[in-house]
Amino acid sequence: MLTSASTQVFAVIGHPVGHSLSPAMHSAAIDALGLDAVYVAFDIEPGRIPAAMDGMRAMGIRGMNVTIPHKAAVMECMDVVEETARLARGVNTVTNDQGHLVGSSTDGPGFMRSLSEAGVDVAAQSVVIAGSGGGARAIAAALAAEAQQVTIAARNADARTELASMVHELGGRAAATDLTRTSLSEALARSSILINTTPLGMWPNVADCIPVRENDLTPNHVVVDIVPNPTNTLLLRRADSQGAKTVDGLGMLVHQGAISLETWTGQPAPVDGMRAAAEAMLAARRGG
Repeated sequence: MLTSASTQVFAVIGHPVGHSLSPAMHSAAIDALGLDAVYVAFDIEPGRIPAAMDGMRAMGIRGMNVTIPHKAAVMECMDVVEETARLARGVNTVTNDQGHLVGSSTDGPGFMRSLSEAGVDVAAQSVVIAGSGGGARAIAAALAAEAQQVTIAARNADARTELASMVHELGGRAAATDLTRTSLSEALARSSILINTTPLGMWPNVADCIPVRENDLTPNHVVVDIVPNPTNTLLLRRADSQGAKTVDGLGMLVHQGAISLETWTGQPAPVDGMRAAAEAMLAARRGG
């Protein structure tokens, strides 16, 4: 497309960033909406985030998505940090309002949208979250007011206890347990939803999986894996073999990106087109 001085610029930053599906998703959305805009990727080395944020202000870049390992560092450079990012302890979306940078996290809202799209209702359900990182924090915060109970299963005792305390502070019921076969088995016996927020199973380490026994998963369970690549992780295949309902991680990725685009443009994002573009990119990479 032709560009001009009025063309809006959106971007994703990370290190590395070549694996990101965001350029494909957002470029498809820009085309579908007929926007005078482009979406690019910048590989920013650790330690250069302050300079990158100054550059965003100086060049008038309208919005940025932020991926590993910069979410915490970007948070320190914001003029305003929204509650979603504060709870997640990291920024994944930056909005530039005439040089005033606002940091937010679309992970929690994007996750909830993906569950709704899949027909999963968390109200009055007991949920097990495997992991205690930024994704777990964002999801736990989103679930606190809706789920009957949230159990944090993580190897880091301090992190899981702190995350359970956060859920309590937000008005929810929470528990903490270790991330072992035995502890997961006990937690799943009392819960109906399992959410993996760890990177276990992510490409290229596709043979990895959280320590869950297949026979602890039943047709009464919903199993969600936020790993976006591959979409059918080992965990989801094991859950499917036991008749459990499964939800892949691409939905969360698409919806968190859609929310960021809606924030920057004020227009509803074409979610179906964004997912199709992401799936096509994944298929192309597998073919390569």
